[in-house]
Amino acid sequence: MSAREERRRLAYRWLRRGISKAEVPRRLEVSWTAVQKWEKRRLADGPSSWREHKHPGPYRRLTAEQRKKLQKLRLEGARGHGYETDLWTLKRKAEVIQDEFGVKYTDSGAWRLLRDMGFSAQVPLPRALERDQRCIASG
Repeated sequence: MSAREERRRLAYRWLRRGISKAEVPRRLEVSWTAVQKWEKRRLADGPSSWREHKHPGPYRRLTAEQRKKLQKLRLEGARGHGYETDLWTLKRKAEVIQDEFGVKYTDSGAWRLLRDMGFSAQVPLPRALERDQRCIASG
């Protein structure tokens, strides 16, 4: 049982016993409006309504098949999708998702999707284009 559930359970018990709505928030160190909401909920939904309710998140906009295809598309590199460099940015990923699957994501939405799929943010190390490997090796 979570601490929030325990507080509500105690509040329900005390309210049933006749402890005032002013005393319950003082004992539990919560706001008076919270206790008022709990009392309304208790009267409307019954004595076990102190339990946490599941709060489902947003539905997945890409199917499992589309997610697998997205992983394969990532391996083709950004150049394979018409970009000048092979660097994947969130904007590029969001554009590819929209082009391939017809689903529009913001940059932050694309990041949440990719993070959920197990990807991490990685930035390539900057290297000079004129780099002289022989000079570096003898250094």
